[in-house]
Amino acid sequence: MINLDNYKWNYKYNSVQEYAECNVDDDILCVFRNLGAKIWMATIMRNNEGVRMLLNKSRSDEMSRINGIQNNFCVLYNEDISFMQKKVIEAYEMSLYEIKADVFDNTPIGVLKAVLNVFDQAGFKLSAYSEDGIECGISFENWTPGGVDMQHMLDFRLANDRTNIFDVYNISDKIKQIANGFDVDEEIDVYREDESYKSNFTYRDSIKDFESWQETLNQLSAAIEDVIKEYAPIYTEKDFEYLGVTMQELVDEIEEIK
Repeated sequence: MINLDNYKWNYKYNSVQEYAECNVDDDILCVFRNLGAKIWMATIMRNNEGVRMLLNKSRSDEMSRINGIQNNFCVLYNEDISFMQKKVIEAYEMSLYEIKADVFDNTPIGVLKAVLNVFDQAGFKLSAYSEDGIECGISFENWTPGGVDMQHMLDFRLANDRTNIFDVYNISDKIKQIANGFDVDEEIDVYREDESYKSNFTYRDSIKDFESWQETLNQLSAAIEDVIKEYAPIYTEKDFEYLGVTMQELVDEIEEIK
C-alpha cells in the first residue's frame, strides 16, 4: 500500500503557473496548472529519462476502442490537486508514465459509469433493453418499502432529436420526467384493483408506500444531476455518441464493482 505521507510537497508559483513539487532522491514529481486554469496535470522526471507527462490510460483505451488507433496521447487531468498528487505517486511507484484513472473519472465513459452507479447504489437493478438487436432503453427496478415491485424504463425509441442512449443529459431528463410524472393516486387506483394487494395494504398503507416511492424517484433524479454537475460540465451530447461499448456491458461492469 502506498504511504502518501512519505511524499512531501513544496507549493510554488511563477509568472505563468502554480505547482507542487516532490523530490524523491534525484527524481521529481510535479503537479501543475496555468494561472487562472481549473485543471491540474502532472509530470514525472526520473534520473536520466527527462520530464514526461502523466497520461490517462483509461482515456487512451477508450479512444482505441472507438477509432482503433493505439498509443493515443491522452493527458491525465483533474480539478482536484490531491487526486493528481495521488495518481502521480501511484504511477511513480509502479514505474509508469500512463495510469488508469478511477472507475468514475472525467472521461465521457467514466461520467456515464458514475451515473449508472447512482442507480446501483440506490438499490436498483439495471438492464439494457433491446429491439432487433439495437439497444433502445434502460430498465431500472426496485421494491417499495411495502414490498411492491416497481419497474421503470428510460425509453429512447420515441425520441426525436435526442436518441443517444449513452447521453447522460438525456438519461437525466428522462429520469426527471418519470419522477415528475409519477402519480400516487393513479398508482393506488391501479394496484387496489388487485384483491391480493388490497388484502395486504390498507388505503393509508398504499398512500404512504407510493409517496415514499415518489420521493425515491425524486432523490434518484437529484443524485444523477449532482453527478453530472461534478463530472461532466465540459461535455456536450456529442461527446457521448461513440463510446465503443454496449450499455449492457457497462451495466454488467457496475454490477461487478460491488
